[in-house]
Amino acid sequence: MSRVVKNVVVVFTVLCVIVLSIFCVELYVQNRGPGNGRGEGESMSGSSSGGTENDPDVSQLDPDKDPSDGAGKPSDTGRESGTPQPSPLGRRYEIGMPDEMTLVLYVDDELFEHIEMDLRDMYEFKGTGTASLQIVLEFLSAGADALAIDYLDGYVGRGRTSVGEEGQIRHSSLDGIFMSGEKDGEIYEAWIHSFSTGGNENWGVAFVLHYRDNIQKNALYEILDTLSMITG
Repeated sequence: MSRVVKNVVVVFTVLCVIVLSIFCVELYVQNRGPGNGRGEGESMSGSSSGGTENDPDVSQLDPDKDPSDGAGKPSDTGRESGTPQPSPLGRRYEIGMPDEMTLVLYVDDELFEHIEMDLRDMYEFKGTGTASLQIVLEFLSAGADALAIDYLDGYVGRGRTSVGEEGQIRHSSLDGIFMSGEKDGEIYEAWIHSFSTGGNENWGVAFVLHYRDNIQKNALYEILDTLSMITG
């Protein structure tokens, strides 16, 4: 073989090797593209979809429900439906009032002694010290406001009755004008509840209590919390 032919064969062989190498590189790049196998784009998509399927906080959400409603938001169910109030503790007492009305209250007979008098009922504390609740039927000739001005003066001294606003009597269903006073460490409080139906506007009922310490006070307040007025 001549030298020229040999050189041509060598050059042709080198060119073939180069072309083959380029073809292999192109083939390899194409096989790694997003359209074949698990390319880079597919890996990201798969990771995202896997998180949605495996994350319990995401998978359990209703797609048609606003995420702000549901878990983590305080429920109004208990407040809307209402929680039944416990029945009052103690013995039930009924006191006749004008126009066929009846005052109802509950008293713990182990703590208080019931003393019935004309136009008034007294519940006297049996524990240490002196404390009591008096329920008095009152004639309001000039109205409850006028009577309240000096209502407790007979207990605490002339001109020493402090008159507050009309409001709810403790946690009961009744309202009344509040008064208070103090003498020698003994605290007096009172409410006057006016009747406003059946032509009895000039009548009312007063709740007068006195005590010295919080034990007596709390025991008396528990009675006031049970007050209610029924008709018939």
